[in-house]
Amino acid sequence: MSDKKRSLTREIFLNELVVKPVSVEVNGTLINIRPVSEVQRSKRASQMFDKKGEIDTSYLEKRRVFMLIDHLCDEDGMPLFSERDVKKLQELDSHQIDPYFLAIEKALGPEEGNE
Repeated sequence: MSDKKRSLTREIFLNELVVKPVSVEVNGTLINIRPVSEVQRSKRASQMFDKKGEIDTSYLEKRRVFMLIDHLCDEDGMPLFSERDVKKLQELDSHQIDPYFLAIEKALGPEEGNE
């Protein structure tokens, strides 16, 4: 039996590296988590800096909320929240939403959201 590995092709790259939500359980509730697209990751990374190239502290205050907005989705992969929900999400009990952040990190890796 051979351990032949396949070579990367354009088709493999474009067809297999698509955004696919995963389901995990948090506090007895099934939640859907989707990875961000390269466009979304780049957008968030650019929001980190002001016009002078300095880190924007207002972005840092919203970083965890953006993580929820970008990753929590319904069964069809549609986002549960949008940027219109930032204020409401910021007002939630941080200890109660911590398990959701941990679930995102566990499903997608600890670097997710840590640009």
